[in-house]
Amino acid sequence: MKSKSFRVHPATLFFLLSVLLVLVVWVLDVYGVSIFNPHTGKFLRLQSLLNAEGARWVMRNTISNFSSFSPVAMVVTSLLGVGVAESSGFIDSLANRLTVLQNHPKYGLALMILLGILSNVVGDAGYVFLVPLLAIIAPRIGIHPVMAIIVTLVSVSCGYSANWMLSSMDPLLARITQDTSVHFIPQDFNTGSYANYYFMGASTCFLTGVIYIVSQYILKPQLKRKGFVLKQEKQRLLSHREIRSLHLALGIGLAFLVIIGWLTFSSIGLFRGVSGELVRSPFIMGALFILSLSVGLMGLVYGFSIGKYKNDYDVVSGLSWGIRTLGIFFVIAFFAAQFFAYVSYTHFDQFVVLWVGQWVSSFAITSPTLALIVFIAYCALVNLTMVSAVGKWVLISALFLPMFWGIGVDPNVVQAAFRVGDSATNVVTPFLYYTPFILALLEKYIPKAGFKFIFNHTWYFSLIVLFTWMILFLIWFQLGLPFGV
Repeated sequence: MKSKSFRVHPATLFFLLSVLLVLVVWVLDVYGVSIFNPHTGKFLRLQSLLNAEGARWVMRNTISNFSSFSPVAMVVTSLLGVGVAESSGFIDSLANRLTVLQNHPKYGLALMILLGILSNVVGDAGYVFLVPLLAIIAPRIGIHPVMAIIVTLVSVSCGYSANWMLSSMDPLLARITQDTSVHFIPQDFNTGSYANYYFMGASTCFLTGVIYIVSQYILKPQLKRKGFVLKQEKQRLLSHREIRSLHLALGIGLAFLVIIGWLTFSSIGLFRGVSGELVRSPFIMGALFILSLSVGLMGLVYGFSIGKYKNDYDVVSGLSWGIRTLGIFFVIAFFAAQFFAYVSYTHFDQFVVLWVGQWVSSFAITSPTLALIVFIAYCALVNLTMVSAVGKWVLISALFLPMFWGIGVDPNVVQAAFRVGDSATNVVTPFLYYTPFILALLEKYIPKAGFKFIFNHTWYFSLIVLFTWMILFLIWFQLGLPFGV
């Protein structure tokens, strides 16, 4: 008799997690369990859904929970542009011109990882734009699409804090650090937006190398043993018309991005914030739309130039290319949206962060190095239940910054340690908002793909990134190198 492994559909998994959450919170609420929140100065008590108010909240908000679930709108916006670019043949022609990557897939893999890490400069766009785009391009440069999805997911999530540029998260974390440490004396430390710039810049190169090695020597053989081997296809030579159309599309797409950049970074500042900053500006908030529009525009120009598109019906068909295959995503997203909304309503994620945090802080460790090691491990652990970095840092900074200040560790160092632990376990938590979309992408290549498949191929990435990045952090700290400016 053949043994069949037990599988739970992702939609069922989120439903069961919701039921379990409701029951756990109900039990804790019955016993009146609460935890002190140092940020608000008040006790935080869990809100049960198994009472009259909770039942009314579920009835009022079930539909709005789904409609306000941001990954749904982000995925649709992303795939509109990618769909036009793919259906028109633009992506295929572009990949055919990347002869260096075709002949040397290792270069393509390294570039894929680097782009994934750098994508956090525009927030979460990497999850919904870069992952599907690279999954389409990957077979043309000698990489299996399943490997491309996993590697890009790992790069975007585990490298979420690292960048050569100021990411959208830097100013937000810095502002929280400043507010928490405003009373520390003396104020001889830096808590600005660039407080971790040097360390995160070096981490970008470091993580690219680490993820590349793990991908090449662990993930690739693992997928090969399971039959995920890319069949080599003969490279197609582009016609003169295709080459001309490709150059025209690339030229117009580049011109569009240059115009957007000029309107943002010039003295005009059309897409900057009211105060002139990029944080929460139209440029950052609309980054995914800009990327999707630019790729879609290049696909549109290529399609009409090559003759693939002849009227608006062809264009609309291209726009729906990617969305047609995502019916399963909307089903999973509905149950995921309810689960995440229940977590937010009950305050369960905040409760876990504070409860574990107060237990860890009670160790009263006086060695700065040992305290930082324990702190990074703590951040990695609680990230499994609360993935919002800003939301976590609001709670954690109020709890740990005074403690570390008391043993001689500057707030910017603690903030860097938090970012190491916070990023490393992003890829292995079912609480990641974009898990339903990744599962929907995998469904195309793996029938009945579930969270178990993602976990089995990413857990070692998480552990290796956490361990090696922690070592880099400790070396940096012990050498007394500046973390930023």
